[in-house]
Amino acid sequence: MSTLHARAPRFTEATRPLNEIEYFENGGMTDAELAQYARRTTKRPLLCFAVIAATLFIIEGLCRLFGAW
Repeated sequence: MSTLHARAPRFTEATRPLNEIEYFENGGMTDAELAQYARRTTKRPLLCFAVIAATLFIIEGLCRLFGAW
């Protein structure tokens, strides 16, 4: 087993499939595409939602603290 990593393909507008139905009929996403998708999506969606929801209350608290509200 080799320890060298294969270079990841570059995904550009030119390499994007034109017909998504044909793309998924031919096997769908490659391992490299799945790895890239996993890196670009959130790992903890509930935590991210909680942070976004709490931001409003934090801003309101700061406004009340500094007398802007």
